[in-house]
Amino acid sequence: MEEEFTKVTFSGHFVSDTEMHVGLRSRGGAGEEQSGGLFGSPNASGYFVYSPFDVDEADGMGKLRVLVNRGWIPRDSNTAENQAKRAIRDRVTIEAVSRRGENPKSFPKNDPAGNQWYSIDVEEMAKLTGSSPLLFDVISNSETNSRLLSRDGAPLARNGKRLMLKNDHFAYMVTWFGLSAFSAWALSRRSARLLYKQLNQMAPNTSEQLSPSLGPSDPPPATATAPTAQKALHSLLLRAPALLLLLLLLLGFLGPYYVPMLFAVYYAFCNVFLLVSTLRTVLGVLCVCFLSVRQSFARIVDSNRTLDPACIPAEDIRHLIIVPNYKEDTENLRDTLNVLASHSGAKASYKVCLAMEETEIGCQEKARLLVSEYLEFFLSIEFSVHPADIPGELRGKSANVSWAARHMANSASLRDERDAHRHIFTIMDADSCFTNDYFLTVGKIYGENPNFFERRLQIFVPFSVFDRNSTEISPFVRMFDVSWSFAQIGYFIPGYFFCPALSAYSVPFELAVAVDFWATGTDSLGEDTRMTLKLAFATGYRLRMTQIYTPVSQCNVEGATKSWASSLYARTVQAKRHNWGGNLNWVYSMRMAISMLFHIEAESDTPRLPQSFIGPKPENIFQRAWQAFDRWLRHCTIIFHQFEISIWTVHVVLINLMAVCFIPNTGPAFLYGLSEAYWRAISGKDEISVDGGLTFVIQKISYVQLALVPMIVVIAVGFEGMHWWNSVGRWKLNEKRASSAADLANEQGRNSVVLLGKRSVVTCKPRQWYHLIEWIMFPLVAVYFVLMLVYVTVMQVFYDRIGYVTAAKPTLPLNRVKIEAQQYLVADRVQVEVLEPKLEGEEEKLDEASGLLNPQSVTGKSETPSSDLLIARD
Repeated sequence: MEEEFTKVTFSGHFVSDTEMHVGLRSRGGAGEEQSGGLFGSPNASGYFVYSPFDVDEADGMGKLRVLVNRGWIPRDSNTAENQAKRAIRDRVTIEAVSRRGENPKSFPKNDPAGNQWYSIDVEEMAKLTGSSPLLFDVISNSETNSRLLSRDGAPLARNGKRLMLKNDHFAYMVTWFGLSAFSAWALSRRSARLLYKQLNQMAPNTSEQLSPSLGPSDPPPATATAPTAQKALHSLLLRAPALLLLLLLLLGFLGPYYVPMLFAVYYAFCNVFLLVSTLRTVLGVLCVCFLSVRQSFARIVDSNRTLDPACIPAEDIRHLIIVPNYKEDTENLRDTLNVLASHSGAKASYKVCLAMEETEIGCQEKARLLVSEYLEFFLSIEFSVHPADIPGELRGKSANVSWAARHMANSASLRDERDAHRHIFTIMDADSCFTNDYFLTVGKIYGENPNFFERRLQIFVPFSVFDRNSTEISPFVRMFDVSWSFAQIGYFIPGYFFCPALSAYSVPFELAVAVDFWATGTDSLGEDTRMTLKLAFATGYRLRMTQIYTPVSQCNVEGATKSWASSLYARTVQAKRHNWGGNLNWVYSMRMAISMLFHIEAESDTPRLPQSFIGPKPENIFQRAWQAFDRWLRHCTIIFHQFEISIWTVHVVLINLMAVCFIPNTGPAFLYGLSEAYWRAISGKDEISVDGGLTFVIQKISYVQLALVPMIVVIAVGFEGMHWWNSVGRWKLNEKRASSAADLANEQGRNSVVLLGKRSVVTCKPRQWYHLIEWIMFPLVAVYFVLMLVYVTVMQVFYDRIGYVTAAKPTLPLNRVKIEAQQYLVADRVQVEVLEPKLEGEEEKLDEASGLLNPQSVTGKSETPSSDLLIARD
């Protein structure tokens, strides 16, 4: 019989005195439940029982003796007693499928004389038993065989729908392709560097190092022309996600039938890493729940503590706060500045810069107005205007921040190297609101580190909480931002290697100057993560990403008409920009990895900092080996997470969707018709036969997917608790402390916990228990995010860049926000209070007995903080 897997039915008698045992073998497809191998029981090895069978002439096959595989028996059943139990002397009818043998040249060799069989040699078996070289496997899923298989001691027959075929091609492919890749890398390492140099000679590099003192009064900076090799590599890597997406679709459509083990391995890889990623998010959410509460009770300021002489006292640290904005509502900016002005260190330590865009009409007039209103409440406040159409620059937040940072670096105090180490840049959105403890915590961690190398090689990252207008937008958009928030929190495990900045963060001034400020090129769309990656690569992966467990309050995007549909459109516009920037960050990280792997000089906007800046090399050989290992571990972690953000998210969702749609009996019952129709169409047969290895993997991975459900429940409950504490609980604690005279007196003595400052005018109602129902939409949010990422991936095949479009945020009525100052006496000390914003038309009611102080007398010019001046919060 020429065709394999042909189903036949015949009757006759077994030659019961003769059995051939092939093994040891795992159960494979024998029995209803497949087990064995790494996941099987200790008794999962055994033998397949082959017996000669005399076929009746009445079956149309003539007088014929064939070989029949009765099924699998455990190893301990291979005894003479059990063989006698298995003997069948009655006439039976069998339904079986035709099979072919195996390669008889396998090792070890069969021993027919001793009845030792390691491989299925049909010719030799037939010669020994006087049979024809025809082999059939009894199948378990047959009514005809029910009587045969129900006998005492009967072997476990194969499942006809899940035949387990031996296929080592994938293992061979991995082995040889791995060896080929390693050989190609080893042989091309030198040639790649030579080719890179030759290409760069063809296109001279006209880059210039920009002076840190460059300010808005200077001409636009000369833009570096990227070397030809870097351009080609950037263009190639930009299209790589689309190529990987195409390969995934081919694997999903054709893999289950043609290369089932390759599909099974990648399917398992995606789901196992989905489990690991979800577990990391669970840990991150739980850490933030606990540590954000502990942060609220921490004693940040302690004047009695003795510091190392190499440390920087908290009162000597200056915060350079950059507020980039473009067509932002004036009242929203006033609201943000009010919050900053209410902090205890605003007058003594905050230097604020409003980063304006020249393309916004009337931006300078708006900036001058705000500067004049808030000059007395900060150490200094100024503005910069980012010019339009600088050659080679991508207009957006990164370019604006870079321009403003150069503007602030142009000041006389920052030109002095002896003073530069006392300054820290803080970048924030126009609608972001920090609390007072964020700046105090950053200053404490930075200033109290006596190692000045470690001190300046770090970036401070807070987590984001959307607690401003979330109840006024559609539940779907709200759930999308919740998902974005807890995805970021997944990196907030103490000591975790990778925690990228998102929207708001702080960078030491010295480090920002050393790396030539923020990137401004065409791949700098995602300014926050891009700066994190730039710092990591420039410092040779010695950068420490320090998590700050106090949140930055953010607004959800809103549509122009404030309807649910317009909010969804605004969210889509922002998601498109974020996903585009995420892909560019992946391209950038891969370019830096390639330059590091082949020892190619990095591009001009990512200088490798000298050893004198990042610190001396350890003298001990073991410490140097550990440092090298730590460097590569951090490098691999960054590359993996960029792959996770830009590529893996798409793959894990799509491969699971394609599995339930195209593999029979995998998805829900209503998809069975689709999967069976696909299988018949691709195989050209009515009979559905899925590879046993693929079925085994999908069965085991289903337990992995089931484990995700309680993890998501933990994430949901933990996130809601964390959100309640940071948007409600700690503010109630703050009100209680503010009303306590003892706490105020202690804070004046700088030995108590600090107050948070004023809260934004834009504040929504707290989330309630019924908001947990919205988590049902999480799968839809994931699919929506993946669709946007697929759209961006396809668009990047045809376009190299995208226009920077800002999303709408909530606006306040005109003249809604005002700032005023009031002085009163407490325990013979002068205290200045920044009052709550007041609605237009409300009359001031000031107590004459409190002694009203002219606001003009509160200056912001002094560099030295006054010990008698304290900012209190309402």
